[in-house]
Amino acid sequence: VVISGPATDPALTGNWNFKGATIAGSMPVIPNVQITLTFNNDGTFNGFGGCNNYNGGYNLTGQTTEFGKTITIGPIASTKMYCADTADLESKYLANLQYTKTYSITNNKMLLRGSGLNELSYDKV
Repeated sequence: VVISGPATDPALTGNWNFKGATIAGSMPVIPNVQITLTFNNDGTFNGFGGCNNYNGGYNLTGQTTEFGKTITIGPIASTKMYCADTADLESKYLANLQYTKTYSITNNKMLLRGSGLNELSYDKV
């Protein structure tokens, strides 16, 4: 018997603006570029990575760890434009997003945590 977790979390769904990251091997921040992430009620997500639009699916397991609620993200598909100023940032961002293991939300601020100490932080729009 497979028991699936909740399909959605009302605190998670909606629009988020990327605010920064704590990444082993730093992740540069590019001024005047707003990276976005939207979680939809149907288990899909989409956003803008600084140059390309991206989308994919997510699954909530219903489990909680010391770092937050567990989630799997991906695979991620994106458009394939090349932007010299943002290509490195975007590829690092999408790679870290796809390796997200947990999320936690407090006061309209979200942390997505991957393996190790990698964190992506967002503010609710």
